[in-house]
Amino acid sequence: MRRQSTRTIACALALGLAVGSLAACSSSNKPGESTASPSADGSETKPDPDSPPDPDSTAAASFGTAEEIVEMLQWEVDSSGNPAVYFPVPLAVAGTAARTVEPGDGEELVEGMLIALDYADFDGTTGELGSSSYGGAAPPATIALTSGQLPPVLFDGIVGNKVGAKILLVMGSEEGSGVSAITIVGALTPLERSEGKASEKLEHPEIPLAGEDANGVPTIEPGKGEPPKTLIEEVLIKGEGPKIRESQLISVHYSGWLWDGTPFDSSWKNGAPFAAFLSQGGIIDGWVAGLAGHTIGSRVELVIPPDLAYGDEDRDPIPPGSTLVFVIDILGAM
Repeated sequence: MRRQSTRTIACALALGLAVGSLAACSSSNKPGESTASPSADGSETKPDPDSPPDPDSTAAASFGTAEEIVEMLQWEVDSSGNPAVYFPVPLAVAGTAARTVEPGDGEELVEGMLIALDYADFDGTTGELGSSSYGGAAPPATIALTSGQLPPVLFDGIVGNKVGAKILLVMGSEEGSGVSAITIVGALTPLERSEGKASEKLEHPEIPLAGEDANGVPTIEPGKGEPPKTLIEEVLIKGEGPKIRESQLISVHYSGWLWDGTPFDSSWKNGAPFAAFLSQGGIIDGWVAGLAGHTIGSRVELVIPPDLAYGDEDRDPIPPGSTLVFVIDILGAM
């Protein structure tokens, strides 16, 4: 489960990206990043990509439909190799539109895949760079490639392209406008649930016993006595896929409980698998330590002590100092 919220494309203007809690959009420009400013007649000018914007040069506005604006955008790069998108500001635009800049040359992108994408979000009012994952500034965003998770124009713009595709997205609403530069950096087709051989004998009978309800969703019995002080891993189903490694993007289904059996979260009940990078900072340390080395298709029960979870933080409904129990189906990794 996530430790931190995930940044979303263009601060989620007109988007319903299910990649975690929405984070606030930064309006400050990062040093060394570029923005655009218009000339007096409203035409576009290109500043030095490594110079900050001139606030006195943004008096003219660009009006039009999203389809018109996205066709005029230019994707260039700054001195760090990150996207620099030029457009007149302030940008007043109606609707949402996407345009493929490069189609990519990797695996073909089809509906149902889990995709990872780098993004750079530019404020339509100022032209300034807000959030970005390029250059390792943040983890790439992850999302299921389904019509319900993405605006139709972006969904249609991604499907049929390939990994490596570069896409420009323009969005406008009553709250404002924004431009995003997007690169699809990875994709996988996950399993629907664990697949493999059930363990005949449990190695840790002292931990809460896991089972399933009538719908095949994992359940556990309440823990007995004091919880363990160290991380415990119990393989319930051994998958036949490759082992997953730290830093990979993983797709899982999971349910989580407190040691006393109180449930606090479940991707099964949320209606979609959960995706994250198996690395510290993005998810709790107990997941990184407990899942690395297990195989795709496996179902693993983890009992995670507070020091590898949330410690003394109050993460309502998780009290401070809680030992957490998870049952996790490993659906895919890349």
